[in-house]
Amino acid sequence: MRSVDSPDLSVTRLGGRSDVTTVADYYGLVTENFTIKVMRAEGVEREAARLKDLRQAIDEANAGGEFALPEHLAELDVGDGNRRCLRRYVPGNSARIVVERESVQRADALLKRIAAFLALMNRVESASPEGVRRGLKEREVGRWLRAIGERSHIEAFEQWWSLVSGVKPVRRRDAHLDNWVLTSDGCVLALDLEAIGSRPAGYELAQVTDDAPLLAPGDWRRRREIFDAYLAGLGQQNVADITALWVSYQAAVAARALRRLTLDNASSDDQAHAQATLEGLADNVQQATLSDWARRVLTAWRRTRGLSDLKSEELAISDHRRIRVSRSMAYHLRHGEMVNVDGEGWASVADLACAIANGVTEREVAIVASTLSDPRFEFRDGLVRARYGHSRTVTLDDAKIAFAGSPPRAFHATSTSGAARIFDAREGLRPMSRIFVHLSRSAPEAIRAGARHGYPLLLVTDGRRARSLISRGGQTVVAPRLGFREIAIETLASHWPLLPPIVAQRLPNARNG
Repeated sequence: MRSVDSPDLSVTRLGGRSDVTTVADYYGLVTENFTIKVMRAEGVEREAARLKDLRQAIDEANAGGEFALPEHLAELDVGDGNRRCLRRYVPGNSARIVVERESVQRADALLKRIAAFLALMNRVESASPEGVRRGLKEREVGRWLRAIGERSHIEAFEQWWSLVSGVKPVRRRDAHLDNWVLTSDGCVLALDLEAIGSRPAGYELAQVTDDAPLLAPGDWRRRREIFDAYLAGLGQQNVADITALWVSYQAAVAARALRRLTLDNASSDDQAHAQATLEGLADNVQQATLSDWARRVLTAWRRTRGLSDLKSEELAISDHRRIRVSRSMAYHLRHGEMVNVDGEGWASVADLACAIANGVTEREVAIVASTLSDPRFEFRDGLVRARYGHSRTVTLDDAKIAFAGSPPRAFHATSTSGAARIFDAREGLRPMSRIFVHLSRSAPEAIRAGARHGYPLLLVTDGRRARSLISRGGQTVVAPRLGFREIAIETLASHWPLLPPIVAQRLPNARNG
């Protein structure tokens, strides 16, 4: 358990949303691998009880060769009500990675197996309706409706709730694809089972299919096949009304699309996929209430971005044009003197379009400024500002762009020559000519940026080390500065393909002196 703090071993984050790590030596000589995760003590106990019940259900269903659960080995109290938990490492790949890389046939086969495993859990675990509506209203769907600027968000939530309230609740799982692993021996392994509470049936199946943009927005044939695998896993005696469950699942797909519109780290492609999913529901779904709700969400989303008068096909501009407009906008908002920018960094769309010139219209500026097109900008009431990167002095409203959850790990790559200044001279990371230090949630992205200045030194921080991290949308994180104790050097071992080649310097030969 204490090997995680050993200087002779490297700690590697395994990916996904949970802070799960494994320990190995540099040359890979360790023959037995384990995973380590820090959890709340009550979560450890809750998960242990759940694992016991689920193992029994898997055995009774003779599904031991199909489904698997984590093997808990030991735990260590690390203070503040937390425990460091040790589990046996199971080799395999995240289900999300498998679905992204495999053919449609293989991806669908895995999604159906996950749906069947989820159904097994829902069938054998009891769930209470208590707190379901309140949790969805306060922490999920209701909050997302407020985030997109829906003026009557309470009414909009009740409209959505009417679509899911008629089905029985199931125990919460957090079933997104990062919480499932396809093991090397072909089993589906369920991870992270400490979640509490309940959700409407079909809601977590929507997490499987739509928490990432993996299925085409309008591909309801594939979704229906996955839904049918879930139905088969539930068994006929556990489904009172298949139509009601199907509508609940569709409403959950709409809700998860809404969630992706509001994520501060969602890419423009992800948000475009979410918008297309809602458009398909608005135009093609047979359930009138769901169709109206999807259209209502889209209207609110576009209105807050100044795009409510545009049709879907008018929201797209060519990649070449978008990049050109985006670069010009970034320059004028961050550094230039041609555009009047107020103390909080806001400038009018009209002034920006005029400064960029070359036929750029206010409509194009508004499209690029919206989150759908570029997470570097914010748009509000005909005004635009850059989220980060300023050399001019501006006061940004950090409360509006802080992290929705706990701050993630963030990376910064600089040249190896900077190590002495950062650590030996104890200067840490300073913003230099900018207002903030800029970091990325993506290690590869940070490496690519840092490699422009020479062989990179990759640094990492997180919410435990640094309390000043602020999200600026997309992959970007900023901080006023980071002290040398708030950052650490991250191993480059898993990023070799991204590193520039080391060019050996030629030494002068004796003949040439």
